Amino acid sequence: MAEQERLAKSHDRWRHPKRIAAILAMAGLAISSAGAAPLKRTNYYDLYKSFPNYNQVAQGNYLDGVNPYDPNVTDPDAPHPAHLWFQNEGNDTFKMYNTSPGDQSHWDQYHWTSGNKAALVYTQTHSESSTGTTDVVIKSGVHFVPRTWEKGQKWAQSGKSGTLYFEAGTAVCQGILTWSSRVVGEEKLSYVAGGKVLHALTNEYQTWRAIDGAPQSPVCPPGQVVKQQSRENFYYGDLPIRDASGNVTGYDWGLARSVGGNLLFRTENGHPEWDSQFKLGWNPMAEPNPPAL
Repeated sequence: MAEQERLAKSHDRWRHPKRIAAILAMAGLAISSAGAAPLKRTNYYDLYKSFPNYNQVAQGNYLDGVNPYDPNVTDPDAPHPAHLWFQNEGNDTFKMYNTSPGDQSHWDQYHWTSGNKAALVYTQTHSESSTGTTDVVIKSGVHFVPRTWEKGQKWAQSGKSGTLYFEAGTAVCQGILTWSSRVVGEEKLSYVAGGKVLHALTNEYQTWRAIDGAPQSPVCPPGQVVKQQSRENFYYGDLPIRDASGNVTGYDWGLARSVGGNLLFRTENGHPEWDSQFKLGWNPMAEPNPPAL
């Protein structure tokens, strides 16, 4: 019984390529042009214009950085890459891939809502690996950040959504996801232009149960209620734009850092599941000579 009540490891969105891995949002004011000096930011952030940053996506750029807790890299001296690239699907809907540029084996689905409570909403994760294909569908979604935020503003949203877990296209688990998100405020981060980022935080509590008559899955063993609890921190800032040779040609807004994951994992291992730091900023998808960290 004690084992059944343990918080299960979650299918997290910010893990390394080919693992369920990352959520996000980005912040920014105006989009700076390539070749320009970093713009001086005010206390107003237009997150809608910054995530997924349609300007950088249209130019074929992706976010590049490191994740020291990458579970797929066992050599401590080897690089621990972290990547994010995006596909615009129109109507304020897009996919975010946390794989190497061009690798479509793992993506998250997002859309922006409108109105007084407009927010960035996450609704699905899709993952393909040698062991098969899985999907997590959040029926009413998780709200992460507002379309805009101004210093001193109090922004927080919370909710509850039905969820489904699929293996090879068949729904095998069902559950409830309870979530809460808020903007913490401005904080310091040394590797962004201006040294300041906007910090947002999301807590999630997921329960899973087996679907009657469905194939059995280790995610939701029959007769058990599996619990998962996670926390994700996002830091949005002004990042460098680089050309194919690694030269900085300008600055634009994006996700500067994401830290978090399953809370049980952190308790057992003494560190978060991931700490993706996009220090290298925006880079062209076809990058023959990545800049050194």
